[in-house]
Amino acid sequence: MNFLMRHLPQSDLALYAGGDLSLWRRTIARAHLNGCPDCRGWVAAYRTDRESLRPLATAMPAGVNWDRLTVEMSANIRVGLAAGVESMSRSGWSLMKGEAPFTPRGPVLMLDTMWAGAGGPPNPALLARDAYIDMMRTAQNVADRYELTREEIDAFALRSHEHAAAARDSGRLALEIRPVEIPGTRKQPGRTFEHDESIRDDTTAEKLAALPPQPNTTQILRQTQA
Repeated sequence: MNFLMRHLPQSDLALYAGGDLSLWRRTIARAHLNGCPDCRGWVAAYRTDRESLRPLATAMPAGVNWDRLTVEMSANIRVGLAAGVESMSRSGWSLMKGEAPFTPRGPVLMLDTMWAGAGGPPNPALLARDAYIDMMRTAQNVADRYELTREEIDAFALRSHEHAAAARDSGRLALEIRPVEIPGTRKQPGRTFEHDESIRDDTTAEKLAALPPQPNTTQILRQTQA
């Protein structure tokens, strides 16, 4: 059959390497690969890249071929949205089951067990290791551990805002922010949202020093109000 002599598309090779082809296409691919060493080499390369990412923890392993990974992701993902979620504690996440047996698949709700054990009483094991600690206590612990003074914290905050403002003004942050057009209303005109609103480029060391500490802390300030 002539179609078995043509090289398979890179997307099919990537899907075959991950075992994601349909039965019919997988059968055709297997027949082609039996007689095509070039395509077998591509499949092996895709499998190598997949395996190199399995032990990924904190750093990307050297030698990963991003071009091949891009092909594989394009083949597997038709529409993708990348997002993140901030965990405000060291407590675990709970996956909620459907309300009825064999509930149709859909959005999966995840609850942070920091909040009353995700609907129930606090987990005693998490309480024992102080897993419900909040970010304010964490920041205070860091300040205490490294003996940071109020002046050092203020100086660090001021430097952060200055660097962020410089990156924004140079256009560097524009590479990471997609402008969003916000339509006008009867009370407000339309505008373009294109800059991070948390940058305080008008803050000074004097303004930071005038802020009171957060309740129950000695060092940490309401930096967002500066």
